[in-house]
Amino acid sequence: MLAFFVAMLLISTSAIGSRAVEPNAALSSSFDSIITFETGKTPLNELFVSTTGNNANNGSTEELALATIAKALDLATPGTAIRILPGTYTEHVWYYAGKRGTEENPIWIGGVPGRERPLLTKVLHMMRSSYIIFHDLNVVPDWRADPSQKIGINIDDLQNWTNMLTSHHFVFRNMYVSDCANVGL
Repeated sequence: MLAFFVAMLLISTSAIGSRAVEPNAALSSSFDSIITFETGKTPLNELFVSTTGNNANNGSTEELALATIAKALDLATPGTAIRILPGTYTEHVWYYAGKRGTEENPIWIGGVPGRERPLLTKVLHMMRSSYIIFHDLNVVPDWRADPSQKIGINIDDLQNWTNMLTSHHFVFRNMYVSDCANVGL
């Protein structure tokens, strides 16, 4: 159970079945003026993930992309943008280590802006994390094929309910989320 965390939730959820569609453009543009801790920030470095990547690579370019989001999270430091290239990702990410950006240098997790959004069909479970921006993703859990995959993206405090800063400061933008049947997005 998720206790309390500070989050800006900027999500358009519009889908037909399990195929995400574009939301109403007028609605999306109304979110453009919201200011968050990420406003005006740019990544210090990038790590690329591809369905054809290899975790022996360093992830520094599309040609040297990593194979998994989990490996990119392991390597990410404050100021890193994890760029998930177009494709369908079936990786189940349970990230217990606590990935933390800072207010000055958040961590971005998302597709490559201006390109087709990647599709995540398994759980991305972030625990004890902070200052993370999720962006440019299609999240459609395949829970009908695997009943354990009902969440999509989940932010968790690992039942540390007395510490309001266990998991905090998240932004979700330019995301298309559907078919989450349990908790999380």
